Amino acid sequence: MKTMDERPDLVLCDIHMKPLDGLTYLAELRAVRGRVSETPVIFLTTNAKERTVHLAQNLNVSGYLIKPVSANNFAKTIGRILDIKF
Repeated sequence: MKTMDERPDLVLCDIHMKPLDGLTYLAELRAVRGRVSETPVIFLTTNAKERTVHLAQNLNVSGYLIKPVSANNFAKTIGRILDIKF
């Protein structure tokens, strides 16, 4: 995972990805030693299943947005996570 080599400001990903699904990606990222494990991750997904949301929360996901998402809600979520105002 490239995220392991360098720490981006923010990662946006889906739950349903290949070859690595979003929950597995997040679990592996959080297990890495060092600051990279603190990288904010927002799931942008159609998966609104309560179980999946709870799994993501238990892995310390930074945000969970259900598609379709409004630009306003998207900006507010990013702003909250990065502590900036749009």
